[in-house]
Amino acid sequence: MTTRGRVLGGWMLAVALSACGNSGGELAEDTARRRAEATGADSAGAAGDGPVAGEEPGRMPAFVRTDSTPVVVAAAPAATDTPAAATPTPATTATPPAAQDAWTASTTDRVRTMSGPVVLRDLRVGVNAGFDRVVLEFAGPSVPGYRVEYVNSAQQCGSGDEVRVAGDRMLAITLRGTQAHDERGQATVTPRERRLQMPLIKEYEMSCDFEGVTQVVLGVTGSNRYRVTELQGPTRLIVDVQQ
Repeated sequence: MTTRGRVLGGWMLAVALSACGNSGGELAEDTARRRAEATGADSAGAAGDGPVAGEEPGRMPAFVRTDSTPVVVAAAPAATDTPAAATPTPATTATPPAAQDAWTASTTDRVRTMSGPVVLRDLRVGVNAGFDRVVLEFAGPSVPGYRVEYVNSAQQCGSGDEVRVAGDRMLAITLRGTQAHDERGQATVTPRERRLQMPLIKEYEMSCDFEGVTQVVLGVTGSNRYRVTELQGPTRLIVDVQQ
């Protein structure tokens, strides 16, 4: 377009605008109407969404209420338990093993010094697999001195009378520093003589309970081997005669 044409076009536009007046005429009204319609449409759309409570106006919310996508919350790291300090197990004192001798037919002699006479409070017998057993129980913490041996004869202490028991041989158990009676003189072991229906031990008799010496004579069939065992809780001396 030439310079003359551009001048002519500008003059014609100015004439048209001046015909509309200061208010803009129809063009101004049309412009105002279009703006009003646009504003109404925007207002209607905003009213449907509404702000999310707690959100500042004009800011994008953290998530939309109608969003069907679940909010993924990062899982907290698993807590690591600190193992508790181990409680120390109290030390236990093992019960000492029984003092048990080997099977023998020879003499067994244990010499011990006691502070006073130990009371023999029970005498029991029993049959076990492979041996007959005699149990001597004491009212004290320690087994007194003793001697176990096969003898050809035995006498009642005090009177000197010969001891006669059933069986072929006599196995004598002599206890030193002991008594089989209480302070009033009452016997703590009864009966003091007893016939038995056992494979080897046929009878026992208490031949002595005098001046700190107690003796029990076993009538047995043959010179079978025997063994001696000492036990605690209660205090016991055990003599097993092998079958």
